[in-house]
Amino acid sequence: MSEIIPPQFIAGNEKRFFEFISKLNDKDKIALITHTDLDGVGAAKIVNEVVKTDFLRFIDYAEINDSLLKELKQNKINKLIITDISITEPGFVKKAEKFADILMIDHHLFQEDFNTEKTIFLNPGSEYCATYICYYLFSKAQDLEKYDWLVACASLSDYMTEKNKPLMESVYKKYGDPSPVDPTSTEHTLFNDLKNDLDSAIVYWKTKGNLKKVLDEIGEKFADIGTLRENAKEVENEIKTTIEKFKEEKEEINGRYFWLFEPKFRIGSKLNNLISKLKPNKTHILVRPHGDKYVLSARRQDKEENMVELLKKLLSGLGGANSGGHIPAAGGHFLKKDLEKVKERLKSL
Repeated sequence: MSEIIPPQFIAGNEKRFFEFISKLNDKDKIALITHTDLDGVGAAKIVNEVVKTDFLRFIDYAEINDSLLKELKQNKINKLIITDISITEPGFVKKAEKFADILMIDHHLFQEDFNTEKTIFLNPGSEYCATYICYYLFSKAQDLEKYDWLVACASLSDYMTEKNKPLMESVYKKYGDPSPVDPTSTEHTLFNDLKNDLDSAIVYWKTKGNLKKVLDEIGEKFADIGTLRENAKEVENEIKTTIEKFKEEKEEINGRYFWLFEPKFRIGSKLNNLISKLKPNKTHILVRPHGDKYVLSARRQDKEENMVELLKKLLSGLGGANSGGHIPAAGGHFLKKDLEKVKERLKSL
């Protein structure tokens, strides 16, 4: 069994988690809401292995709104599980509590402890990814070792491998990867390539609006990801050409790189992970259109600037804007009409 290091929760406790899980029954209508990246998908795979959910939704932060609440109510949901989502609007949780008991498992920086009689909020801080936290918790209810490789990939993708290094090293050894555990590495190694294929396939199916396809294609055996490698190739080809465009078209604003682009696939986050590794001591802000909004991806690999705080300052007070994430990597969105205002703010920060 791969070694699992117990996270130290700074919000919530395991006892309430087990109370929630143990009381689930066939009469419950259970919803699972999770994020649209590899960590969100990995967390959903772990949860769904133990809890058979009736309603599954992969969402971005802009979709944490009253429309989602209405959909949950229409589906008569009375148990709501949320993974890998940073809720910054407490009103959403309070409204959901009116019709459902809530289990939230997250690892983002948070401003409010949502624990109430109706809500269980578990968060150990931003040193473990959500897939790892779910693996740790749900493994106590069911043997999930067959997905240890998926947990390792999600940890790599989220740059969270230090605290759970014993698990990472044992998983690498188990599947024959002799390379060191290094989420910043661009080398072609067994786990780096597998993680990259999953990241790219998620971008492909996120663009197509069907992330459940990724969940379904992930098998129980090591590296069994079905047809996802073929989807990944299309995305990788676009990323290669887009990196060259970035080098030519980027702006430098107040010592930071800023680039507005319009990709075929929703590659902003994955692209920025790659680009920011080229100059880890630079802040990179990539912006792409999405409906009436622009979506931001912010990265700073050396952690010398806090991306969460930067986006908070950039978007503060703007209607329809939101953001969240971690010190080296954060994301958000704002209305298109506020583009110049955001750029002006960047000049003064």
